[in-house]
Amino acid sequence: MTEVQIFFLASLVTGFYLSRLLLRLAPIQSELVLKTIIPMVLAALVALSGFFNYQATMLLEIVVVILVLLYIFGPMILIALARSRFYKIVSPIVNILYQTESARRSLKSFFAQIALTQGNLDSAVSFIDENEENPLLLAQTYLLSSEWQKILDLDGLAASAEQEQIINVFKARALIELGRLNEAERLLEFIKSKKNKSPIVYKSVQLSEARLSAEAGRFAETRQILEGLQSSIPPYQIFGVLARAAEQQDNLESAVSLYKQAYKLSPEVLREKYAAKLRLFGHNPPELKRAANNTATLALLASIAVAYIIQFILEKKYNIAVPRMAAGFLLNISPVPQENAIWRYLSYAFLHGGIVHLGFNLWVLLDIGSMYEKRRNWAYMLASFVLGSIMGAVLTVVAEGAIVSFTGSALKQILLVGASGGILGIAGALLVDARFAKDAQDKTLVTSLMRWMLMITVFSLVIPNVSLWGHLGGFLGGMLWGGASLSLNENKNTINIVGYVAIALILYSLIMSARVLLDII
Repeated sequence: MTEVQIFFLASLVTGFYLSRLLLRLAPIQSELVLKTIIPMVLAALVALSGFFNYQATMLLEIVVVILVLLYIFGPMILIALARSRFYKIVSPIVNILYQTESARRSLKSFFAQIALTQGNLDSAVSFIDENEENPLLLAQTYLLSSEWQKILDLDGLAASAEQEQIINVFKARALIELGRLNEAERLLEFIKSKKNKSPIVYKSVQLSEARLSAEAGRFAETRQILEGLQSSIPPYQIFGVLARAAEQQDNLESAVSLYKQAYKLSPEVLREKYAAKLRLFGHNPPELKRAANNTATLALLASIAVAYIIQFILEKKYNIAVPRMAAGFLLNISPVPQENAIWRYLSYAFLHGGIVHLGFNLWVLLDIGSMYEKRRNWAYMLASFVLGSIMGAVLTVVAEGAIVSFTGSALKQILLVGASGGILGIAGALLVDARFAKDAQDKTLVTSLMRWMLMITVFSLVIPNVSLWGHLGGFLGGMLWGGASLSLNENKNTINIVGYVAIALILYSLIMSARVLLDII
């Protein structure tokens, strides 16, 4: 299978998941969905040409590559940009890619939703045009801006019974904030009387009941209601509601403490609300920790990219095998200087089989690595990458040895290259971290990671020259690190030592591979 065919197969899978998302935003006959489905179909025709008795022309391949980059990877890149808060770049690109107003509005509504979940009200409003008809999006926008009357005025926009129930929950919240508690209580009773309430509606009603209880100063009752919601709502909301209950109970010491916690954990757009409460009680808002960043992920990504550039130059000047023999993980391949060296268990992660292989790995690393680094810190991320890479090579040796023992066949020659094992190590650590967290979004993250790992496993089984054991070993190594790190001392200096060890191992493996490279050439 050629590199082009692998690219199209990967594009097909990516397009499948993207189309599922887009179908929640627009109907199948819309421009938004069709512009993803058509490149998917064409990519499938080109990718499968090697399995059937026809050959795709070069012109067709070029056209399909362009369409895939624009309408499969294009929207995925836009989503990544929005999640990274590069909102100003997103709207102009959407306007270039899509011509119909409905397609543009559907995508921009989705990006507005991302901005709202990040607490960025101004950016969310910039995505919403004056003809916006999504009531949930409008209600969330009004909620963040505390425009309670506008929420009460949302009538006749709900597209389904479930949407109508959710809008009514928003209205109950608005009534509570406006002090119209009796009306809010009657509206909540009306919502509860309806059949077929979704889990979202049920939890939202419970949260509203906790707010009502808080307004009455019933702290113990409020806490009891919120205990059942800890895994499904953001922590700042729990602290905020409990703080209000303590305030109404005239327990100002507890109220101040809880408002400080709510301030620390809340989105930026809501912090002033909690800061005003603290100032009212004669306290300044607490000092916030510096926002987490993804500097180490970007540095690792750049290192892998630079290593590939060097690899590409060497392959063109000498021979394609030279850099791979110098730094790849080798099994039953000789004679090569230091073919069994232990540093090869890590150096192979900085080589790649081609530009497509490199591109996919860097894309996933940017997403997964940034997510884990921001949750933990740079040392955790680098440690999971290093251990994942090492375990990918280790499991390859163990598995291949076991196959020889059970089948009596000869040991295969294996050349292992690529950062996939290390990236899957990060994914495994992230999975464990999310599994033991209590945030509702983490449950979704766990499910997504499991589905992604299943997809990677299928790819490893179906596509030739893709290392199943390297992938599984990397994921296992990451899970081991994730489990071990849960019990680590959270002292910053202690954790950073782990990061420095990871950097030292990476540098050692690269220096040793460079020495072997000089011997070969």
